Formats: sequence, C-alpha cells, structure tokens
Amino acid sequence: MKLPGMLICGWIACFTLSTRASGEDIPPTWFPLGAPFRVANSGTIVNGDKEKKLPLYDQAIPEVYQFAERDKVQKGLLAVVPNPRWYTGVGKARPAADIPSTAQGTSLSFGIVPLPEGRLRFDLAIEAEDRDVSCQIEHRRNDITPFLFQFAADGVPLTAEDRGGATFGGVKSIFVLVKKGERGSWSFTVDPRNLLALAAGKKFTGLSVVAAFSELRQENGFGPSVGERQTGTEFIEDIGEVPVIEAVDENFEPKLILIRSKPVILRHDAGKWSVQAEAAK
Repeated sequence: MKLPGMLICGWIACFTLSTRASGEDIPPTWFPLGAPFRVANSGTIVNGDKEKKLPLYDQAIPEVYQFAERDKVQKGLLAVVPNPRWYTGVGKARPAADIPSTAQGTSLSFGIVPLPEGRLRFDLAIEAEDRDVSCQIEHRRNDITPFLFQFAADGVPLTAEDRGGATFGGVKSIFVLVKKGERGSWSFTVDPRNLLALAAGKKFTGLSVVAAFSELRQENGFGPSVGERQTGTEFIEDIGEVPVIEAVDENFEPKLILIRSKPVILRHDAGKWSVQAEAAK
C-alpha cells in the first residue's frame, strides 16, 4: 500500500532540549505525527462553532475520530505533535537502542528525503516475512500514522513536557496492516519548522531521528499503564481478537511485535536540510 505524502503547517510550543547533567538518566520522549484539528476531523463541531473559528481547529493533533479517515489525512501536510506518547501494553517508554530492529521476521525501514520546496518526506516500510503484521484500532481516536518518532540533537534526547490529562477510547478491533510475505510502505511530508522547534533554538550538528512501530495502539502517555500485553492469549483477552499466526506448536504464544528503525541523521545548514550517510544500527 502506497500512501502519497502531503504536509500540514504546524507549530510546536512545548518542546525543550534536555540540559541534564552528563550521565544522568534522561527518559526518552516519543512523538506522533499529526494534522490540524480541522483537517483531521473535518466534520466535527466544537461547542456549536459551525464556522470553525476557535483556535483549537488550527492546533495539530495526532488522531482522527474514524479509522477510515486516516488514509486521507496521511496525504496532507503533517507536523510533529508535542504530545509525548508511547505504546499501550509494552511498558514504559524506552530509548530506541533498547528496542529490537527485527522481530518475528518483521522489520521497519525509515528514510528522509529533503524536497525541493524545503519540506521533508518521511518514507517508511514494514516487511512482514513470517506472519501478518496487525495494528489495534478503535472506532474513534485512531492515530493518524502507526509510527512514533524519537529525536536527539548531537546525542541529546529532545523531550516534551508531560502535562497530564485523560482520554477515553472506543471499541477495539484488529486491522491487518501488512500481510505475510508482503511489504507495506508509507510516505509522509513533514513540516521542517517542527524539527527546528524541537531543538528550541539550540544549534546542532546532527539531528538523529528514529521511528518505532508496535502492533498495539498508541496511547498519549497521560495516565496509568494498562500493563504488559505480550502474548497472543493476553491480546485476545484485551481486545477480543488476535492476528492469525502460524504456531510452531500448540503451546507457542508469539509476542506482539515492537520494532524500531535505524536512525537517520539530518543536518541543517544555511536554511537547507540534508541527510548524513547511513547511520549505524
């Protein structure tokens, strides 16, 4: 499946470049890509405002209300959203280096292409060799993209403030994202101003970007964890369905897939973006 890229104008308000002392443990922040509220939820009216004049409509959000709308929004201009997020059921957010690059024959590739007009295209692909790769969806509040991103400026993680809050979801189900033996690909055009805002005006030589994917749905990181959901049996109990997986034997319970890409190193000089030679794993 090829999803053409587009871009949404956005701005970032609460990103900070961590300045903690060297050697101190810095919790990682993973960010989603999003679109302005008016684009992600075109038919939604807030507080009776039919003309959509409220400032809320111009804020970038990472979700659509209906899963079927996700593909359409992905074709627009996307922005990094300042909401720290992680994946439901896989514990606390972790550094990219602690996430495997392959799992159960599944891998995630990631590249960034600077476009002539100054925007950046994020190209991602999932290879599914051993089984179908699925994702958890709801009838509302679905993530616009199935990926999260972690950024580091010259090795220093970029973080966002967790302001707290609560969310409510809907009925969950499973969607097969990539069938066994196939390759799924995505292209998102991203506003590069968001990347500069991540660094809060700090100069950097290289900006490292890593993508992650999980079969479990993304949550916003505000609130209690639902606990580990690692095996097929637990997945059934949690959402009522499980991807079709060919078992090695009747006692085999495969873990759900959580993988990350290799890092991509971006440089920004004289107002232009470029990509450094392929980074290490």
